[in-house]
Amino acid sequence: MLTDMAVVGTMILVPEGAATIQAIWAEAETPGVGRCLEEPLALPPSGLVRGIIKNLTRWPQARVVVRVCDLAVRPSRDGRFEVMAPEGVCDVFAQRRDGLFFASSEVITLEIEAGSEHELELWLPDYRQGGVGMGIVEHDEGVLIERVLDGGAAAEAGLQPGDVVLEVDGVPAAALTLEEFVQVTTGEAGTDVELIISRGEGSDREESIYLLDRRVME
Repeated sequence: MLTDMAVVGTMILVPEGAATIQAIWAEAETPGVGRCLEEPLALPPSGLVRGIIKNLTRWPQARVVVRVCDLAVRPSRDGRFEVMAPEGVCDVFAQRRDGLFFASSEVITLEIEAGSEHELELWLPDYRQGGVGMGIVEHDEGVLIERVLDGGAAAEAGLQPGDVVLEVDGVPAAALTLEEFVQVTTGEAGTDVELIISRGEGSDREESIYLLDRRVME
């Protein structure tokens, strides 16, 4: 049972049916005893989401989290996780950090109801995630390369800040969001991605095709 305690500007939430406490406000000009509301604020309705992550121990040094709604949960060493999620539609997936990139499991969408329980099995990729090593921003014609990273395939191929990606694996880059572009250009380390690059303006403009290999970037 909780006893009297000193608190400063703190709202106290207690589950329905729990005992209330007395609180002494330490910064009050005239110290006194405060009381909880007659009807304490209840925690929002929630459901239990638990499960296990497969392929967790393939790269034990990698940081892994489970994204449950807007929550980030660290699994135990054997890959198990458990969290109370708020009511509503909720996406759940596991995410492993592979250097500068993230490898993710399939996204599972749940309908969370008060008191519901969900048991999941999430599979992380059994390969390391790689990319071509470039920072990008939006551009009217596609995607603008803002910077290239040392050690990446983009730098090795001679791509430069200011180059514009027009196509990626045959898909117009202008038709993709930046998130979708990243999803296309990242993937299993050692595989290739084809880019059509525009460089220069006016009569000096050139278009070239580059085949870049995805690499793990530490």
